[in-house]
Amino acid sequence: MKEFALYYPYIEFNSPSRLKYLALFYDKIFRIVPPHFFPVDHPEIMELLDSGDIGISIDPTDYSTEAGDKFLCKLENWDASVLQDAMTDVEELERIHYSKADDRIRSLFRDLGCSEDDTWIHVPKNLASTYMLYLSNEIAKKNNLGLATDDMDAWTAINYYESDGAFTHDPWEIFHQEDEDSSAIVLASLMIDNIVPLNISELEPNKIIKFRERRRDEIKSFRSTINSLSNELKNYENLDIKLEKVKLAIEDVRRSADEFRKSADILSVSGWFGVQSLGLPVPFLISQMLGLDSIRQQIVLATGLCMHSIYTMYKSKQELKELSVRSGYSALYWMERDLTPSRLERLGERKFRSLHEFMDD
Repeated sequence: MKEFALYYPYIEFNSPSRLKYLALFYDKIFRIVPPHFFPVDHPEIMELLDSGDIGISIDPTDYSTEAGDKFLCKLENWDASVLQDAMTDVEELERIHYSKADDRIRSLFRDLGCSEDDTWIHVPKNLASTYMLYLSNEIAKKNNLGLATDDMDAWTAINYYESDGAFTHDPWEIFHQEDEDSSAIVLASLMIDNIVPLNISELEPNKIIKFRERRRDEIKSFRSTINSLSNELKNYENLDIKLEKVKLAIEDVRRSADEFRKSADILSVSGWFGVQSLGLPVPFLISQMLGLDSIRQQIVLATGLCMHSIYTMYKSKQELKELSVRSGYSALYWMERDLTPSRLERLGERKFRSLHEFMDD
């Protein structure tokens, strides 16, 4: 979990609660803003934006050429149905600012019959969404930023891009094989329950700024323990000692989450709800060791912590190792009250269905 995050897929902050929540965990929050575009943000969060560390604009112009070239190349090789449908579904249109698309991407849009004016290109909505999410992912990687959203479909697309399209169309395939492929990777989701202040909508921006200043160590510790757990999960080493290391890392996350909650006394929190979910690549053999030996299997790691598997990824063994090492975090924040075990399970099911629909429907 990185200290700086790129908020996506939206430009404007229309939900005060959403931005307040992100401000509790990230030192700096960025967003993609085209030149000469002036976001209209909710007036309640202006004090947070004026602090200088939240809502920092990134001009996409410097990234659009390289991202556009990569996107066109990937479209030829990736076979997710959403990407294929995006090239043919032209009924619903969405605007893309010129700065976000280079000449080759604009040419692709023109070939599809897209209209344009001096500032905007009117593009089929599905194609616009898939390209903008790809651009967001590229900008995040170039600047070593985490990615944060509360949009399930956007989170799904980012995980597909992060895997370089390596998801198999049959998520159960590996579990049906007699000789299981030890080089496969399971896309798992670490879920941390009760991590959103119950009165998040009522928290005053000046209190959040004070919390960020005075509780910097607790915030950093929470992020650090998640990073340590992720590193333990994706390291290839002797499995005999791996389980104990993972158990210690899980306990550290649980402890740091408790300390984070206690440190929120500054905010006068009335209670906790909601889920923070992080997509993590886990080598298949380690997923077996943890008990994630079937797709959509969910395990309780500790109080307030659980993990479930979503999909398997296939490439060469070396490519998967490199993917496991470089893969970043895409954080999904789920603000929903009373997340009982059954509702957490349904949230896991929704992630699986979202990825399945991205791939095959």
